[in-house]
Amino acid sequence: MAELREKRIEALRNRYKFLRSSSIQGVMMELKFECGNGWMPILENLFLKMDEEVEKSNLTGCKVVRIREKFGDLMVSVNSGNDAIDALIRAASKEAAETCEDCGKQGKKREFNEWFRTQCPKCYAVQPASVRV
Repeated sequence: MAELREKRIEALRNRYKFLRSSSIQGVMMELKFECGNGWMPILENLFLKMDEEVEKSNLTGCKVVRIREKFGDLMVSVNSGNDAIDALIRAASKEAAETCEDCGKQGKKREFNEWFRTQCPKCYAVQPASVRV
């Protein structure tokens, strides 16, 4: 499964310039996808729409600098975007808030010992009882 995920991420990096590695103060930084596989379709859709906006608005410097889960929410950070890119990211985050981060089915935010994740009932049930609230 990890190999399939890496192939999927590599295909996205190859397709969209704004996902490629960049140099920060002379150090090459590779963009990491710090979220579960269930959100990959949301990200793929987001990047397709972002690519259209980047082309339309000639945002040559637009770069995704971070993709992660934080407090059960999808967070995507960009440099040199615009209001339309920000709106696309907000829409993707809203969709992720109702999507299981693990499997992609309908989910909701759940707390685990002061940590939050968005999960469906089935994925929540396989969490060790010690972490469920």
